[in-house]
Amino acid sequence: MTTGVKTSQEAPAGPLTGAELVRIVQNGGNAKATTGAMAGLAYGVMPRTFGAVGDGVTDDTAAVQAAIDSLPNGGVVNCSGGRWLIDSADLIVKKGVTLWGPWLNLGEPDGQDYSNIQSAFIVNPLYTIRLAQEFSAIEGMGIFRKGLTTPTDATTALAAIAAFAGTAITVGYGVSKDASDTYVGNCLVLGFEYAYYNDYNERPRIEYLSADCTNGLYLNRVY
Repeated sequence: MTTGVKTSQEAPAGPLTGAELVRIVQNGGNAKATTGAMAGLAYGVMPRTFGAVGDGVTDDTAAVQAAIDSLPNGGVVNCSGGRWLIDSADLIVKKGVTLWGPWLNLGEPDGQDYSNIQSAFIVNPLYTIRLAQEFSAIEGMGIFRKGLTTPTDATTALAAIAAFAGTAITVGYGVSKDASDTYVGNCLVLGFEYAYYNDYNERPRIEYLSADCTNGLYLNRVY
């Protein structure tokens, strides 16, 4: 805090990495404030810890995948506060891993500019976010096709719709029960041919999934 400046006049703080957090250590009647990395106490691992940039321009595929791979026993990848570009490979979400964001009802208001919405994946339509194993999940995220634009009139709206392509979220590989019991919730998916594609994987849970895509949801042989 700057001396002589009101709290309301301070510039907004940037995101905390863990090192800036303060822990209180108490022993009997005494307490002491100490600083130090507390990343382990944050909600999940952060893509930026693995080199992700989150600007929607830099390819973050490898970094987000590294964050997922750091959780061999499952856990949370905290994807809030960034625009994560998936631009070079499928993003493979493994057993028990949740890609988590803070959105509860992102929605699609008229005139919304999606070029600066945080806590979102920007996905090249050549690739997909693949819930590849059982109990994998994605929650509270925007998922936008790379190249998505905000229409300004009927002509640009029709052009935008014609460009819809790819699949945002794919469950498994089309092999029976290779990715059962997956979860998708509180996500907004825009600009793809399919928002969600599940063939041959049982007991999927889907809730509060909003989408503006050509075909929306595809479920086949979901027993």
